[in-house]
Amino acid sequence: MLKLYYFFKNNIDHSLLFLFILGIIVSFFELIGMSLLLPIFQPDYNGKFAEYIKYTLSLFNINYNIINLSIFIFIIFLSKFIISVFQEYKYHKISNIFLSNIRKKIVDIITHADYLKVNKYSFSEINNLLTKETEKAYELFFYIMQISVVCTLMIGYLSMAFFLNVKYTLVMIIFGIFIMLVYKKLNRKVKYYSYEILNKSERINKYLTELIVYLKYLKVTNCINTYNKYMKESSDEYSHIKYKQAFLGGLTKRSSEPIGILMILLMVSYNNIYEGKSNIEIAFVALFLYKVFTTFTNFQYMYQKILAVHASTFKIIDFENTLKNSQNKNNENKIYFNELLKTITLNNLSFKIENKKIIDNISYKFERSKIYGIVGNTGAGKTTLINLISGLYIAEDNCMKYNNTNVNQIDIRKLSEKIAYVSQENFVFEDTLLNNIISWNKEYEKDVEQYIKISALSKLVDDLGLESNIGSFGTTLSGGQKQRICLARELIKQPDVLILDEATSALDANTEKEIMGNIISLKDDKITFVIAHRLSTLFKMDEIIFLKNGKIEASGNFFELYHTNCEFKKMCNNQNINLDNE
Repeated sequence: MLKLYYFFKNNIDHSLLFLFILGIIVSFFELIGMSLLLPIFQPDYNGKFAEYIKYTLSLFNINYNIINLSIFIFIIFLSKFIISVFQEYKYHKISNIFLSNIRKKIVDIITHADYLKVNKYSFSEINNLLTKETEKAYELFFYIMQISVVCTLMIGYLSMAFFLNVKYTLVMIIFGIFIMLVYKKLNRKVKYYSYEILNKSERINKYLTELIVYLKYLKVTNCINTYNKYMKESSDEYSHIKYKQAFLGGLTKRSSEPIGILMILLMVSYNNIYEGKSNIEIAFVALFLYKVFTTFTNFQYMYQKILAVHASTFKIIDFENTLKNSQNKNNENKIYFNELLKTITLNNLSFKIENKKIIDNISYKFERSKIYGIVGNTGAGKTTLINLISGLYIAEDNCMKYNNTNVNQIDIRKLSEKIAYVSQENFVFEDTLLNNIISWNKEYEKDVEQYIKISALSKLVDDLGLESNIGSFGTTLSGGQKQRICLARELIKQPDVLILDEATSALDANTEKEIMGNIISLKDDKITFVIAHRLSTLFKMDEIIFLKNGKIEASGNFFELYHTNCEFKKMCNNQNINLDNE
């Protein structure tokens, strides 16, 4: 429960206590108003309760009579109404701020956390967390607010019933304990279903995301029917569990009325047959105990609702804590790197992912105004090396330096401003062609025409126009067009480091040759890295690094590597590149 308290406190602050106090005040006014009804219905009532009411009214200099009591009751219930309306307004305002705060905090944490930590969560998990699970945290906030009011009412009504008749109240308490034991079994089931619903929800979200992203492939290969079948099965399982959970909640909520009425009838019948006490007093005892029982069943219902959604909230808390720890570790006490980046030096660099060594003791110095090709077979460590150089992965202390500064002393967020990255995955946004090129930065607009030409986008711009929307995931564009948009977006930043990871894989040979020629002409003001399986892309690289099992097997220009490294030569020959006579 402490986790939940701090979670709400951090996202709502002092407003949580304010809402709680308002709920208590509303409950208090209801209890006072209900307690004053007894002398209204029986003016000649002279029990202990009447004496207490007379004493209370005398504190306000109010005479004890029906008219004054009626006016006083009306004022109390009117006050309750006004405070309730204000409470409702504040609740909706605060709860929506709470929902917004959760989402903003998750996005902020993802933005600044260790990439490897974030990458352990699937896209669908994070998407589900930001949408459905945050909504459930919002519901949890509502139910906790409601349960505080219900508890106040339950204790108040129980006290009033106890004040009027101790014996009947004790009997009903024993009866309530028995009912509570029955509800306890139901609550365990609800809690179990809560985690099942969370898992099923994440799976459905994953299927829906993949269906949208891979729709073209699924339709062309006719896998869509099989995929659709799995998605429907998961949806049915989710609905079935959700139905069971809702049924248990409804059972708890609806059972209060028949059990409460039975309780009142038994109490009144017993009194008439065996004790013959004042019917109006017993009726009010029964009414108060009925209110105790209905608020108790409401408490159980709210508690079941809390159990139904608490798994989602704990998922958010664990997600935040896991990534926040990595965020603090990676960015605490770091310096802003504002120098012109001239060299990147690797010194016995090694790196593991889940205890598997991917990079093994690499030492190398990369210099400004040079283009470096990175080659090797699948799994050689090419992408991991680039991820380390870009700061996406965190290297060990003293293993990598930007100029003369240890990478672990640098704030990666500031460093990323100097790095441009184009991959074989085409990241385009549902926005205009212009905003996809300038990344919503108006300062780049003056250079748009230049980088449109460099990235061979002129025809596309002429056909569509810069203000045209390219659609979700760029569905209106070809792979090559999306790749050139990504290239223009990165080049326009004029970075110190340019990384091209299979960045021309979707281009035809002529367009690739044109673009690579343009990139080579711009090499003087940056360090450029090119990863390419199409080896002809690397002909004019200043240096090529050949990786094998995470180590640098060989390095040199294209011709040197071809004639000195058998594996590189074999890779070239397999692509019909033969330099034996050169």
